[in-house]
Parts: sequence; structure tokens; C-alpha cells
Amino acid sequence: MWRSITEADLLTRLSASELDAIRNLAEGEDRGDPIADAVANVTAKVRGYIAGNRANVMGAGGTLPGTLIDVAVALLVVDLYSRSAGLLIDLNDTRRKSAEAAERTLRDVAAGSFRVELPDGAADAFAGSSAAEMASPSAPLRRDDLRGL
Repeated sequence: MWRSITEADLLTRLSASELDAIRNLAEGEDRGDPIADAVANVTAKVRGYIAGNRANVMGAGGTLPGTLIDVAVALLVVDLYSRSAGLLIDLNDTRRKSAEAAERTLRDVAAGSFRVELPDGAADAFAGSSAAEMASPSAPLRRDDLRGL
């Protein structure tokens, strides 16, 4: 299922107090909501990797496959800290390593070795259709029949 990143998703990797601190820092700078901006940027980045493989079918704008939400959130944590405080709270480099693993996963998506789920209804749109149709000639083809092709 393709969907947008939610605050509940962010809270799987950030504490509520961290999220509040990031918002409060931005309020003092009058730059708008850093969370919404970061979500939009990371969503666009992940969608770019997905679109990098022509075999992938894209979902509605602003959505990601459910299998890549956690990957996007791993990138979001680092992005949010770099936008606001600039100081990533990261004991044992856990968050940095998660973001690096997320980047590797996205490269796999673009390369086609990590398949993303189809958007809702996409499978139905292609069901029963075929990209090519076989033609059966009434007589066997000869070499001269194919000349000039």
C-alpha cells in the first residue's frame, strides 16, 4: 500500500521530545514547519530512486510504498537534525548507519534488485492486457519475406 509519511512514522525513530525540539527551533527562526519540508524533500528523493527503475509503477504524488516508509524515515531523522540543530543525537552512530543502509536500499530499488509494491489498483489496470500479440502467418515465412526489415 502506498501512503504518505505520518508523524507516527517519525515517532518510530525520534522521541516526541526530539520532534518538539526540532519544531521549537524552527519557530524561533520563522522558517515554517521543518518537519513538513523535510518530509516533502525526502519523499521526493525516495520517489526519484523508485522512478529510476522503469519497471516500477509510481503511486500518487506524495506517497511511498509501505515497504520504503522506514527507509524514508531513517533518512528523515538525519535530514531533520541537519536542517535544525545541526547536531545529530546519535549514540554509537546508529542513526547515521541507518541512513547509510537506507541509501543502499534505495540504490537497490533503482537497480531493480529491491522490488517495490504496486500502487493500489495498478495490478488491475494491467490485468488481462498484453504488450504484444502473436501473429500467425497463413504460410511459413521465407527468407525473402523478411528482406528489408
